[in-house]
Amino acid sequence: MYLLIIMFLSFLLPLIIVLAGIKKHNLPYAVILQSSLVLGFLLVMLFGFAWATGEPLGVLILKEIDLTVKTIVETPNLLKIAGLEGIDKVEATNLLTEAYAVVINMIPSTMICWGLIFSYFDYKLISNSMNKRGKTVLMLPDFSDFSLPRRAVYGCLLIYVLSWMAVGLKIVSEDAMLLNVQAIIEFVLAVQGFAVVIYTTKQNKMNKVLRWAIYIVLFVSPFGRKFLALFGFIDLLIGIRQKLEKK
Repeated sequence: MYLLIIMFLSFLLPLIIVLAGIKKHNLPYAVILQSSLVLGFLLVMLFGFAWATGEPLGVLILKEIDLTVKTIVETPNLLKIAGLEGIDKVEATNLLTEAYAVVINMIPSTMICWGLIFSYFDYKLISNSMNKRGKTVLMLPDFSDFSLPRRAVYGCLLIYVLSWMAVGLKIVSEDAMLLNVQAIIEFVLAVQGFAVVIYTTKQNKMNKVLRWAIYIVLFVSPFGRKFLALFGFIDLLIGIRQKLEKK
């Protein structure tokens, strides 16, 4: 039940908030940020509600997927797909349970990051549709112009403080907190770095097919995302695009 609620919120909530923000003529990126913040707040509330009922949300979700684990273990074809063919059922069950536990611990950061992505594309699609119908709407600036405010560094510190508070209240475990905080900050900085990469490849008039190949490789691979996050952090500190424009 909880997993379905989280998935439902992740898809529907950004759409509702983005649509409301567009109608109010709020700034595009402010609408996207608001959507992600509201989603994050509701996730915290959901975790808090589950914790108040006696068990952490992760434990409750893990119980919900026990049936899935049992189905995989009892089905040879599914075991083969999972790369666990020939492994003892007990060991396969333990491996799958551990893998699902890691995924479940990453639910908060995963949902917030996907919420940002959904909000961005929701805004782009809805604003383009309304604009074509002749309605006045604030359009998204070119993504290559996207930049976090310098104060985002303080925002990262605030996230750390709030996370440690959550650990202190025993709402989440320390390991889960560190994984989620790291994932959120890395994602946000990677977005900044991605904007810089798009800007530089366009400025150098790179071949479109080659550009997209670079974009996909960088954002899909773990190493690529870490590079983008580092690139984004450097841009946040020294302003790479501003320096390139001066040249």
